[in-house]
Amino acid sequence: MSRKELLKRYLSRYNNAKIRIRHLEKLSDEIKQNVDSLKSPCDTTPRVKNSIVNSGAAECALRIIETEERILEQRKKLSIIMGEILDVFDFLPIESRERHVLELRYLNNYSVIEICTECKVCSSTYHALCDRGIKRLLKYQKINDTISKYEEALKSGEA
Repeated sequence: MSRKELLKRYLSRYNNAKIRIRHLEKLSDEIKQNVDSLKSPCDTTPRVKNSIVNSGAAECALRIIETEERILEQRKKLSIIMGEILDVFDFLPIESRERHVLELRYLNNYSVIEICTECKVCSSTYHALCDRGIKRLLKYQKINDTISKYEEALKSGEA
C-alpha cells in the first residue's frame, strides 16, 4: 500500500468509528425491542413462570449492557481518533483550501458532490486539492512516523 493510500486510510478511521457506533446503537435498539416483545402488558392471563422466559429476558438485559459498554468504549476511541486526525491536519495552514477539503471529507464525511458544492469547485479541482493536501502532509517526518506506526498496527492486527 502506498504512503498516500495509507494516510487516507489513517484519516478514514474517524468516519469508520462513527459508523461502528451507529451500528452498535442500532443493535442496542433491536435488542431493546426484543425485550419489549418479551413483555406483554395487555396479557393478563396468569402464567407459570418458566426458566425459558426468565433466561431470555436476562440474556437480553446482559446483551443491552454489553452493547452499551461497547458504545461507550467506541465513543472514547472516536474522541481519541478525532484528536489524532486534527493533529495531522494542523500541519496544513488553517486557511488552506486543501485543509478545508480534507476536513470536510475525513471529519464531516461529506461526499465528493457535497464538497464540490460547499467549496464551489468541480470534481477535478476537488481531487487536485485532496492530492495536494495529502502530498503536503507526507512531506513531514512526524506524519510519516505516524503512518509507519499505523502500518505496523495494521500488520499486527491491532488497528
